[in-house]
Amino acid sequence: MKLKSNQCSVVQNGNKHAFYCMIDNNQVDELNKLCNKDCDKVIEIKQYREKRSLTANGYAFQLMSEIAKLLTSTTEEIYEQMLHDYGVHKYPVCTPKKVAGYKQDYKIVEVLNKLRVETEKGVMVDAVQLKCTTGSSKYDSLQMSQFIEGIKTECDTLGIETMTPDEINRMMANYEGG
Repeated sequence: MKLKSNQCSVVQNGNKHAFYCMIDNNQVDELNKLCNKDCDKVIEIKQYREKRSLTANGYAFQLMSEIAKLLTSTTEEIYEQMLHDYGVHKYPVCTPKKVAGYKQDYKIVEVLNKLRVETEKGVMVDAVQLKCTTGSSKYDSLQMSQFIEGIKTECDTLGIETMTPDEINRMMANYEGG
């Protein structure tokens, strides 16, 4: 369950702390159901960012299409190269059996290193370090802006015309404002 709020606080009572967050009425029933389940819960707090806009996504793919034409490649191949070079990455360590799960969650999963790691029980096991690359459809507006800047760098190197920074800022502001 995801909640969005701009009113959160932490209150201390002795050596215990409580986290409070103001939420919309339409989220209360679902939150109560989850809170009343007899299980551990994981709570993650992070800064909210707007999802990337379809306009920004279209512009990114327009640029990648131009690169593909110039390099006689496919847009998908260029997309994967741009993700590799300028995308959002995580570098988890896991057992080889868990790699398949990461491949379901990420656009690109590469094995960087084979390792031997010690478990919490002190047993040595085989492991791998991965480079997991998120597809641009999951980017927020900041991540998408950084991705487009990377693609623009490639375009500039290849002599492909791009929008000015002001034009991109207007495009992003139009999305974020409405």
